[in-house]
Amino acid sequence: MDPHNFLALGAPIMNRHFQASTPTICSHFWSIFGALPLVCAFVWQELTTRHFVEPEFTPLHLLWALVFLRQYPTMAFITTVL
Repeated sequence: MDPHNFLALGAPIMNRHFQASTPTICSHFWSIFGALPLVCAFVWQELTTRHFVEPEFTPLHLLWALVFLRQYPTMAFITTVL
């Protein structure tokens, strides 16, 4: 999984259309997820090679976990995004 794939996966969560890796989209990605796509790709690689995630987990699960860790959401927020 490379950083461009993480940008593409994160685009719907960010409510953005992904076309290319630009400084603006990377900045927005960081503000939502708390990490750059390159870091997400590295973390995903580490999680999968060390078998810390179950086979049914996907990179999208990692992105949603980062959103919830970053936002400290209230129940009202959670119910609106899910």
